Amino acid sequence: MPTTLAELVTAVRAEIGDSTNMSMGIDSLPAIRQTLKRVQETYYLDYDWPNLVIDRDEDLIAGERFYTFNSDVNFDRIFAAWVRDGDMWIKMDYGIDPEHYNSSPERASTNQMELLRRQPI
Repeated sequence: MPTTLAELVTAVRAEIGDSTNMSMGIDSLPAIRQTLKRVQETYYLDYDWPNLVIDRDEDLIAGERFYTFNSDVNFDRIFAAWVRDGDMWIKMDYGIDPEHYNSSPERASTNQMELLRRQPI
């Protein structure tokens, strides 16, 4: 199975019946590279790759309201975030709006779990 870009270009040329000689068809090289890039992006977005799953526990600090994501997290591929309350795992809702930024602990609901939200910034 081809792994380098040069090997992929050669494989595409062979598949479409073009010459596999790198010095021939140099004008078609940008088009082949663009096609490979598009297909790679499609596969990346359309499939949930098990090797890209990040599953970790983050310690939360009492009284802290907002947290940032680690640099290895791809914001476009966040599907869920969970928080543990005692022995129960609760799925966080998506989206932080001005109401959440402006809320204070005094005005917060007695059920603090209602305030759990996530959003890449």
